[in-house]
Amino acid sequence: PEQKLGSDLASLKRPYGMCKISDGSLLIADKDNNRILRWKPDEPTGVHLAGFGGRGFEMTQLSLPSDVCVNPLNGSVAVCDMNNHRIMEYNPDGTQPRVLAGGGPFDNGNASHQLDGPMSICFDQQGRLYVADRGNDRVQRFCQGNLQGTTIVSGLDQIHGICIDASRRVYVVESGKRRVVRFPMPPE
Repeated sequence: PEQKLGSDLASLKRPYGMCKISDGSLLIADKDNNRILRWKPDEPTGVHLAGFGGRGFEMTQLSLPSDVCVNPLNGSVAVCDMNNHRIMEYNPDGTQPRVLAGGGPFDNGNASHQLDGPMSICFDQQGRLYVADRGNDRVQRFCQGNLQGTTIVSGLDQIHGICIDASRRVYVVESGKRRVVRFPMPPE
């Protein structure tokens, strides 16, 4: 359904990323409202899942979330917290926020544990997280429980989106060059 611009639970303000979950609901990264909403089919309003207290860097806050996805292994919800240079993880009900990758609002950079303006995320079937790290023009892979990432593709130009197919190929939206590129998955 068409939505109006706003901040109530029936509105979105610059939605950026979304994913569909097993019950048919959509998880939506409502970027300019600094929150994640769960929207069930045919419901007039969404449910506030993550990003409480307005824009900020505390564990319960988000700053311009740009994407959201679900870990296929445990159902946890991952959020690309772009301006905080981190990926947050929540239980499926939005509780227990924790940093899954990256540092924080004052820890952006290009070291293996850092991100700089992450734009998009996805998981593979083994639960490894892939991050389109736009400020560093690279794709980082994070294995379960490891805050140190591995660069699997670099030298990109303004990456905006990422996905992994069933054959473990990496697809990246490279908006700076106005194209989508495919890479084979490098070995671990």
